[in-house]
Amino acid sequence: MTNSRNKGASFEREVANLLTKDLNLTNNIRRILEQTRENIYLI
Repeated sequence: MTNSRNKGASFEREVANLLTKDLNLTNNIRRILEQTRENIYLI
């Protein structure tokens, strides 16, 4: 069975990498750590 948290994180990284490539960005797109920490308490 796949861990849903890992599955979601993997998908998020994949989308970020595709956007970085397609938009020819010099910096990678990353989730802000504080945003991640705040959302943990919304569950």
